[in-house]
Amino acid sequence: MPSILTDRRIGAIAGWAMLGLVAGAVFGGAVLPKLTYYYPLPHQIPKLAGGASLRLAMVHDVLHDRFPRHGPAYYREQLRANKFVPEGIEDYCIALDALGEHHEAIRLMRLHLKDRTVRGDTGAKAYTTYANLGTILVHKALAQSDSPASREELREGIGLLKKAIEVQPDAHFGRAIWHVAFADFQLAALENPKLALKFDMIGNRLEAFDRPTSGTMARHHPLTGRHTEEDMRRRESITRIGAEDGWAEEAKLSVKERVPFDEPVLGIVGIWRQDGAHPYLAITLGNIMVRVGQLDLAWCAYQRAQIEMDRFIADTSVRAELAGYCRSQQREMRVDQDVPQRFEAELKYGKNYQMDFQTFEENQFKRGWLADGVDFYKDFDESRPPIATLPGREDFAAVDEPQLLLILGFALCGAGLFAMSAAWLVTSK
Repeated sequence: MPSILTDRRIGAIAGWAMLGLVAGAVFGGAVLPKLTYYYPLPHQIPKLAGGASLRLAMVHDVLHDRFPRHGPAYYREQLRANKFVPEGIEDYCIALDALGEHHEAIRLMRLHLKDRTVRGDTGAKAYTTYANLGTILVHKALAQSDSPASREELREGIGLLKKAIEVQPDAHFGRAIWHVAFADFQLAALENPKLALKFDMIGNRLEAFDRPTSGTMARHHPLTGRHTEEDMRRRESITRIGAEDGWAEEAKLSVKERVPFDEPVLGIVGIWRQDGAHPYLAITLGNIMVRVGQLDLAWCAYQRAQIEMDRFIADTSVRAELAGYCRSQQREMRVDQDVPQRFEAELKYGKNYQMDFQTFEENQFKRGWLADGVDFYKDFDESRPPIATLPGREDFAAVDEPQLLLILGFALCGAGLFAMSAAWLVTSK
């Protein structure tokens, strides 16, 4: 008995099946909602293997002082603990510096550096000595009234910081260069106050500019976690900032080219946690956050800059213009309505935390605890929630993707339905 399915009829059924496959896929794609997946942005890849990588929560925390910071009692204890310990001389000088005794700290550090030089320790082993003496000189120069002598000390401090980087370029995973950039900019702003009205400390212009979004990562290629060459290639897509038009000609400072935004941000976070807030740091963070699309953080940075302005910038006209710049930037931003209120509340919370932390340290020393004692901070940590903000989705790219498996199911159902309908039609004739 001959088959009722001839080659021609089989071809027709197959054609209708293909049509059903396409129709089912189109229908499924139209009716099924897309799912949102979050892929890590490339600034989560550290510049150097083993180094820290940026999370935007770090920026939030420094802007609101949400981090522990040692108080005077801690540094007095460091003086006591290291006074007669030869290998503790640099810790002793750091404590003197923190307590404002810059002259004595510099005197002792110069003797220590001279001793190291006599012994031939002038290479990488002397990194901390160059860095610490340079830092203390910078602190002393900036803590006193501006004068030719203070500027000369500032230049010497910058020179020693550069020497430290020269003998150990990857110190602190390459973030030491931003300590130099900050000190460089402060000296340049003293010599030419108008520079601070045109650029921030890394060369972002203080004027209108196109506002790009943050860098992106190939969405189907998550980080390997092993700092591979492929991961490093993804860093090339990070938004680059700094060294904008006119910077190289006017500033002639250590920052000479545009860099991935996470590098100076990590440097600024480190400086802020060590030395505290400064309007130049805050303005630079604000400018960077605007350029990577993080406007809530940018608003907070500009607000913090205005708070710190009177403490650090002596020139009243420069203060007024920089404050006006910060306000104008804030007016142009579309941020959540509660950002100003949240900023005030979080900053108060952070400052209260730091005060409580320092009071706890002082009481512990009165009870006879040593700073390096086991469980020194245990009671404090257990009495309150962690101060650090948990990282959020700001460090990820949100990508809406179709539900491919379900769409495939719709496609197969469409193919089957069309094929059966075609088979019934051709066999019923």
